[in-house]
Amino acid sequence: VKAAWAATDGFVDEQFISFDEAQYKSMKDDLQRTPKFIKAIQKRCAGNEGQVTMLDIGTGPFAIFAIFAAKAGAKKVYVIEANP
Repeated sequence: VKAAWAATDGFVDEQFISFDEAQYKSMKDDLQRTPKFIKAIQKRCAGNEGQVTMLDIGTGPFAIFAIFAAKAGAKKVYVIEANP
């Protein structure tokens, strides 16, 4: 099964989906938030290497959590980003 559509299909106001580099940087550099996500990813993959499929919605320009999922042993990692 394969499907594709534009990230803004169904939206009247295309500014609804936007990327703010400053906001992304603040989330990426958040010393409380980011390590907790990474720990959760590692915990989910631990002992299940090569069996887990991960989905990273709103991955951002650096796909940080997707990369950590791959490093932690996820079999497949899918990423979705509205701003290519």
